[in-house]
Amino acid sequence: MDGYKLQSQLLSRQTSGMAAGNILVGGAIGSAIDHSSGADNQFVPNPVKFALEPEIKAATSEPRIALHFFNTTGGLFTETSGTISIEIDGKYVGRVAPKDDLRIELSPGNHELHIEHRDVWLFDDQYEIKVEDSVTYMAVESNVFSTSYEILRAPPAWYSPPEDEGDNTSPPAR
Repeated sequence: MDGYKLQSQLLSRQTSGMAAGNILVGGAIGSAIDHSSGADNQFVPNPVKFALEPEIKAATSEPRIALHFFNTTGGLFTETSGTISIEIDGKYVGRVAPKDDLRIELSPGNHELHIEHRDVWLFDDQYEIKVEDSVTYMAVESNVFSTSYEILRAPPAWYSPPEDEGDNTSPPAR
């Protein structure tokens, strides 16, 4: 069971007390059938009982990095055609409309970034990225020929964090 220690117990096989009665009532044929099928045996102890012991896992202190996407698409793109879908390491994490943002958390290191947008055609681009800082800002942008990204030193000037998010420059809580 998930969350509990794996336990095992050795069982032994014994001839059932019913086997003697079967010889008297069922004769040699009934006894032979029960013996070949194992019906004349029982496993002991019966029932098997275990006290569930929670599995104690060591606390992991794997750092998490805030990856903050900003859709910097401008010009003739509308909210529909300028909206960018984002996947990290093959997992969909969300969509971000022009002049909007999306924040996720992930482990530091190399990741596969897949970004796409659709206007007349589907623009589908894939990049290898490396995130190391406690907060990484990334601009994603759709244009006439592709979808691209750029690592930023700070959020775009137009960005105003929600009140409950603060200035968004400190590392995420662990």
